[in-house]
This record gives sequence, structure tokens and C-alpha cells, in this order.
Amino acid sequence: MKAGDVAGPRLRRGTAYINPRRPEEPGERIVTSTCPHNCGGRCIVNAHVRNGRIVRISTQPGPWRPHDPPLHACVRGFATLDRTYAPDRLTHPLRRTGPRGSGRFERIGWDEALDEVARQMRRIRDTYGPQSILDCSRSGSTAVLHGQNVLQRLLYMFGGCTGLWGNMSREGEAFAFRHTFGEYDGTSEAAGRGRADYTNSRLMVLWGWTPGDNTFGTGTLEYLKWARKNGTRIVCVDPRVTHTSATVADEHIFIRPSTDTAMLVAMAYVIVRDELHDRPFLDRYVLGFDDDRLST
Repeated sequence: MKAGDVAGPRLRRGTAYINPRRPEEPGERIVTSTCPHNCGGRCIVNAHVRNGRIVRISTQPGPWRPHDPPLHACVRGFATLDRTYAPDRLTHPLRRTGPRGSGRFERIGWDEALDEVARQMRRIRDTYGPQSILDCSRSGSTAVLHGQNVLQRLLYMFGGCTGLWGNMSREGEAFAFRHTFGEYDGTSEAAGRGRADYTNSRLMVLWGWTPGDNTFGTGTLEYLKWARKNGTRIVCVDPRVTHTSATVADEHIFIRPSTDTAMLVAMAYVIVRDELHDRPFLDRYVLGFDDDRLST
């Protein structure tokens, strides 16, 4: 893995990042689309095309408003230009001609590729049964044009398949919501707390979460800025300096990697020892927080 893979997409010089929709220039037309990444944002991406080639990317104009935020694209959306014309982008089918990892491939046509895929699918189904086919059709670019439902329909008509038991991107959140609030509808607003409600918090602890660098949805960092402007104290717990901590953190706790559990247990101990918790609230709404069930 290269440093650029960790830091995120690289933008070429002159990319119209954070610029609103720019007017057409002579010989140019604008094609309005949406970001291809499966982050949930669905931000506006305007492709400025000249002579059949994208020359720049812009996004939706307008000021940010908490109850009607514009779909401003982030750095990933603006990197669409670089992704489209990347020199190592796959533009045609390849068939491996050597052992796995050898890097040896040959170019084949689409008809030949589809016939090969169909032949292998039939062979696997007829030999091992349809349960031997795993549907793992989820990635960062399947949300807009080629979602998982299309492949699932094909596999179901093909005789069935094995699916994933949970959500591989946020199953931890699902369990936390069910245990804390008793329900989970597949969204982060299942407990009735959307991002517009951030400003009603007196304290927010962002533990290993940096929406300035990665986020599910659009404008999360702007909501945090808005909350902080209105008096919400924000604490970031992360071993790194992130775009989020540099932008909105009132305090940054540089935790040592792999010590999260120890720190959480220590915090819980101090809260109980110093009686910093809200005992009436816990007695009314929490099960198991009593002397018989808590270790001394």
C-alpha cells in the first residue's frame, strides 16, 4: 500500500475543489451527475466536458444551511476526474494467464468474458450447489449505477446463493443501537437523533471518528462546525491529527493505539467512583446498573 492510498485520492493541480458550479466556457458543456462512491451522500458532480473529455469538476452551489444543506461534493467527488483518466484504470476484460499473484493477464473481448463467467458459475453451482456462491456485491462504487440489487436478482434466479449475515460496513453500529435504544432501521438516525440535533449537545466525543476525512452522508463536518459555533464542546480521541480534530476539536486526546478498551474502562471506573453519573436516570432507563450485577 502506498502513502497515497492511505491519504486518500490525489487531486491534480487546478481541480475545482470546493468551488461551486462554474459557468460554461466557450466550447464546453456541463453534464450534471452524482458522486459514484457508496458513502450515502449522493453529492452533485458537474463534469465540464470539452471535445468529449472532462476538463474539470464542480459541484452544487449555495451556502450551507443546517436544515437544507446543499450537496457539496468532497475531495472524493472531485477526484472523479483523476479516476476517470487514471493510466492504470481497467477499461476492458482481462483473463489471468499465470498463477495468482503473477500479474500475467491477457486481453479478451466482452462476449468471451461473459461466456467464461457464465461457464464457471454453472460449473460451481452444478458441482457444489448454489450455496457455494457468496454474494459479496458491495464496494465503494456500486451505489449509483450498478447497485447490489441487480446482481442479487440474477443470483436468486440462478438458484440462490449465500449472503452476508450482517452489514459489513456498520454492523457494530447496528448492535450498539439495538442494545442502547432497542431498535435499528438501518440508518444512523434510528434513535431519533439526526445531525441537525448535534447543536443540542453540550459535549460530543468523537472516538476514532473523523467525518472530515471519511463520512457516511453529506455535510457531517459542517454540522459539527455549526454545533461548536453554538456552544457544543467537541473532544476527539485519536492517535493521529486528523482534518476533523484540526477543524472542530476543543480538545484532542492522543490515545495510544490498541488501548481504547483500557481507557474506556478507566473512564467508567472514575465516573462511578466519583459519582459523576446520573443515578436517577440510570435507575429509570438502564438495566443491570446495580450492586448485584456490577463488580466491586
